[in-house]
Amino acid sequence: MSKPPAYLLISHGSRDVRPQIALEHLARLVQQAVSASFPAPLVGTATLEFGPTCLTEQIQQFSQQAHTQGCEHVQILPLFLLPGVHVIEDVPQAVAQARCRLDQTSLRGLKLHLCPYLGCHPGMVRLLKQNLQTHPFSTWILLSHGSRRPQANLVVRSLAEKLGARVAYWSTSPGLEDCLHATPPCAKLGILPYFLFHGVIVDAIAVKVEQLQTQFQVELNLLPPLEPTNELVHLILDCLSSALCCPAYD
Repeated sequence: MSKPPAYLLISHGSRDVRPQIALEHLARLVQQAVSASFPAPLVGTATLEFGPTCLTEQIQQFSQQAHTQGCEHVQILPLFLLPGVHVIEDVPQAVAQARCRLDQTSLRGLKLHLCPYLGCHPGMVRLLKQNLQTHPFSTWILLSHGSRRPQANLVVRSLAEKLGARVAYWSTSPGLEDCLHATPPCAKLGILPYFLFHGVIVDAIAVKVEQLQTQFQVELNLLPPLEPTNELVHLILDCLSSALCCPAYD
């Protein structure tokens, strides 16, 4: 049996320990799923910010570990939901820098495959719809972080349309408050946070939701963000499959 690739899951990173705990849990679930086809697969994690070292060094160190275990290539999946600056610039730059460093060592033949970011998977719509269907609200708001890249916000708007939801952003306009101005008193709305893992921002959203309920006299029901689940793991496995991976740094 051929040696499978090594898999590296990259998230944003946070000073809050909860996202890192969730990321490591997710990596274990992915490892368990992959082990059904390959023995002892190598699945690691890295963060763009607040990691033990810069992302470039984390990629390089994981690649060295993969090479030691006999892997011939590494598949790198950005666990980001929007095609913002991190996805378009920061992560590819770190991968390219790691590739250059590896080329100066005995690991020159090791291949790095940068996969499309998690949020672009077509199955994301289905996953979010499953969350909506378990709650009986006729009006929904899809709340995303937002980006300074207009194209990224258009992706969120398109996703909201597919879900039949209004769209709001945490870091730009329209915000949650803008979505509620035309809402009649006593209305019941569901808010689906398009975020990965609980953390500081999701906590702040919960506080804001409580304030807006009082201000607008409406019932706002905040769902949890995306967390490590079997459904999310299946999505990740699809992203990591060779059909969806882009060998940008062979």
